[in-house]
Amino acid sequence: MKKTKNLTFCAIMVALSVVILFLCSLTQLLDLTSVLFASVCVFVVGEELKLKRAVAVYLATGILAFLLIPSKLVAIEYFLFGIYPAIKPIIEKTGRAVSFILKGAYIIGATLADVAIIKFFFPQEIEKDWFIILIAVVSVLWLILYDIAYTRLSAYYHGKLRYQLRIDKFFS
Repeated sequence: MKKTKNLTFCAIMVALSVVILFLCSLTQLLDLTSVLFASVCVFVVGEELKLKRAVAVYLATGILAFLLIPSKLVAIEYFLFGIYPAIKPIIEKTGRAVSFILKGAYIIGATLADVAIIKFFFPQEIEKDWFIILIAVVSVLWLILYDIAYTRLSAYYHGKLRYQLRIDKFFS
């Protein structure tokens, strides 16, 4: 019975993530913001059901995003940035200095991959070469804010939100 509840919860989170990505991809302005909102579902599953389920939700959402969402750029950015809530707790267990280095490596790697994919596969998105630098700077700043947002969300989630939404009763 508990396993069925967990799978149902994961399926709901995948569906919610895909809907968020789909709705935000229609505007074509909120690509990274839609990834942030969709990855909240990965965060919740990671907090409640641990890493394996969070990665499963991340992968299922990414695959469905590629299949269903008209903007493939949003799906690619989800694959690059959506895993962060699942790997953040693992990175932070390494200690403060190593954690800082690993987060920096992730930020730089994901940003470079994003810029390279946009440049080579979506050249119509870039009108000028200086725009690539702007994309890189915005992505780095966005990922730093992403990290801060998940740190605060985690504290708020465990301190108040989990009980207000009665998620704690679902897993008891």
